[in-house]
Amino acid sequence: GVDEVVVLELDALAAVGLRKPTPNPAKDQQVSATADAEFEQVEQLFRQGDFANAETGFARIARRRKNTSWGEKALYYLAETQFQRGRYLATTDTLQELAKSYPSTKYLERLAEREYQIAEAWLAAASPPAPAAEPADGAKSPESPDAPRDDAVRTASTDLSWRDKLNGRLPLVDLGGHAVRVFEHVRHHDPTGPLADKAALKIADYYMSLKDYESASMYYDQLIRDHPKSPLL
Repeated sequence: GVDEVVVLELDALAAVGLRKPTPNPAKDQQVSATADAEFEQVEQLFRQGDFANAETGFARIARRRKNTSWGEKALYYLAETQFQRGRYLATTDTLQELAKSYPSTKYLERLAEREYQIAEAWLAAASPPAPAAEPADGAKSPESPDAPRDDAVRTASTDLSWRDKLNGRLPLVDLGGHAVRVFEHVRHHDPTGPLADKAALKIADYYMSLKDYESASMYYDQLIRDHPKSPLL
C-alpha cells in the first residue's frame, strides 16, 4: 500500500545518506595544488614585507580552508603578519583561535613564544618608569638647549601610549591584567614548554609589585609545584 511505498522511499534515502562518498584522487590532487598555489602567492607577499595584503590573504585562506592543514598554517602566518604590523591585540586573538581550532598544532611552541613576547611588552608598558635620581647636594644638571623639557617628554610619552592603544599595539585599559592573561595562555597552551615556568614567575612578580601578596604567593607556589626542576627556583 501507500505506507509501504513511503517506508521504502525513506529507506532508500537513508541508504543514500549513509553511503560514503567515492574517493576521487584526481579531484583531491587538484584541490591540493590549488590550495598550495593560493598559499604560496600570499606567502610571497609576506616575504616581500607587504604585510597588509598578506594579512588579508592569510585571513581569507584560514576562513576558506578551515579544519585543513592550509587553514592551520594560514592562521599561524596570519598571527605572524599581525605581529609584524604591531597589531598585538589581533595577534593574541589569532593565536587563541589557532590553539582552539587546532589543539595539536605543530606551531604550539612558536605560538607560546609570541604570546610571551607580547605579554612581556605589555607588562613593561604597564610598569611606571623608575624616577630619575636627584643630583647630589641639590645641584641642578646643566641643560642642553637641544634637550627635551620634562613636560615635552611626558607629552610625547602620553601621545605614543595613546597611539599604541588606538592602533592595536596596546590594550585600551588594564595593561597589566591583559599581560597576566596572555602569560596564562602561555602556561595553558604549552604547559611543559620552555616558557611556562617563566610565565608563572612573571605573573608572581607582577602581583608582588602591586603588593598583592596573596596572589603572588599563589603563583610562586604554582611555580614550585608545576616546575620543580626549573632553573628559576
